[in-house]
Amino acid sequence: MSAAGMVARLLDSVVAAVSPERALRRNQARARLHAIASPELRGAHRDRQVAALRFEAARLDRLRTQMSSGSADGDLLPDLDTLRQRSQALVRDDAHSAAAIRVLLENVVGTGIMPQAAARPELTGCTESQCAEFNRAAEKYFKAWAPYFADGNRISDFADLTEIVYRGRLVDGESLAHRVVLPGSGGKQQTSWELIDPARLQDPMTFSAANTRQGVEIGEAGQPVAYWIAPQHPDDLRFQTRGTISLVPERIERFRGGFWNVLHVYKRVRPGQSRGQPIIAAALGVADHLAHYLDSEVAAARVQGTVVNVIERPLDPNDPSLQLEQGQDRDGTGELVFHETFENGSNIYLNPGEKFNGFAPTRPGATFDPFVVRVLRAFAASLGLSYEMLARDFSSMNYSSARSMLLEARRGFENEQGLLIRTWCRPVWETVIKEGILAGELPTFPQMLGRMESFLAARWIRPAWGWVDPVKEIEASMQAVAANVSTQQIEAARSGLDLEEVIEANTDAEVLENQIRERKGLPPRAKPSAPSAAKPEEQPEEQDQPEPEEAPAQ
Repeated sequence: MSAAGMVARLLDSVVAAVSPERALRRNQARARLHAIASPELRGAHRDRQVAALRFEAARLDRLRTQMSSGSADGDLLPDLDTLRQRSQALVRDDAHSAAAIRVLLENVVGTGIMPQAAARPELTGCTESQCAEFNRAAEKYFKAWAPYFADGNRISDFADLTEIVYRGRLVDGESLAHRVVLPGSGGKQQTSWELIDPARLQDPMTFSAANTRQGVEIGEAGQPVAYWIAPQHPDDLRFQTRGTISLVPERIERFRGGFWNVLHVYKRVRPGQSRGQPIIAAALGVADHLAHYLDSEVAAARVQGTVVNVIERPLDPNDPSLQLEQGQDRDGTGELVFHETFENGSNIYLNPGEKFNGFAPTRPGATFDPFVVRVLRAFAASLGLSYEMLARDFSSMNYSSARSMLLEARRGFENEQGLLIRTWCRPVWETVIKEGILAGELPTFPQMLGRMESFLAARWIRPAWGWVDPVKEIEASMQAVAANVSTQQIEAARSGLDLEEVIEANTDAEVLENQIRERKGLPPRAKPSAPSAAKPEEQPEEQDQPEPEEAPAQ
């Protein structure tokens, strides 16, 4: 073995001891380099590949390029910073990308996703009255916590944090929240959540035996056990006016003291995926090209709308005002005047010997609108939206098509809501309620020992969606309840309401109305009868018809 080979082997062993992942990438790159550097081997390898192909889709030719894929983190992590920066820039500057994010926020989060305690006797071992007492106290406790103590920065409430978390999951691909304990009401300690920019997730700067994937420490079973988070965002260095700023990441455990300590909200689509990717990653190229194309069309339309009077005047030796000395132009500066921009209503005098050639753009042409709509359909489909929802264009839809479109979109919105509830809302609820139980703020029962999780169950009231036809929607809800395929709680939750609160509000309104009518000497208002589901029309009974007589045998 040559000296260079021995040095390479020694270097590989050192790299493998420090970072096995980098050593693997070095070996893969060396194998590819060897194949490229050896034409004979490369040709033989290609011939063996072509001979072994069984799928036409796997064949390589001048029309089909090589596509490669690796592990989830191997594909994502090297490009994650670039994807996140481009996604942020596009949502910030591109109208269609910003509209897509807004549509998702309005339909998935809306005015907020709130819990409804759902402790049940069969799960908790308590009586029905005990469960009802605990559920009322837990909801009251959470509603008192959400507006004032949810945000560790004391700026937003729980609904606002939910929107920020979901927006970060869409634009950045992930959101981070760190549990902090701050002084609450009455001098007691209260849990709050500090939102963290994903750019602060970084690998440790010093040697560590932990397996980290861009700031996410992975355990032996492949689960995240801790996060390495820098105290400040790297871009905040330019705003530091006094003191020192540290970018050395600190290790923060995922769980601490039986509580969630860090919530990492992202959509895991592949095994072994440690970080999340922006939702518009697949549509970044389409959105960027469309934005530049629209800029070009707008610029052409502005040029076409420019009205300019161009006057060409040759030198006249008999006109003293136009007689120029040698080396001078018409304004006497000795420099030629070049016209590169035109303004509406301006008079432009050309230099001697120059002529104006008219410019008449033919864009946008007849195919402009169909082309833009086609591109927007592809862009919207990659985000699980329809073109009509993205562009707010419902001119070509009727009731049936609009309802079909909304039902299809709502299926995707419900999936997004479910993921947001599992990764953000439910852990926050469980942490707050468990803390309230341990602090003595909520009713306690002996059955809680060993089965605390059964007392943390909750139903989630999601934001209501608008109705295409309110009469038909309400009739459908009533018939679903009457046919025992739904419940009043489910139908109320679909409208973004709490059934218990609705009944209490209606009862209070009825009591108040009767009090006013009694004070004014009027009889109580009769209760209207509840509308019943429409019954099918009765069909007249068929009369018995005499059986035909059998024909005599021939």
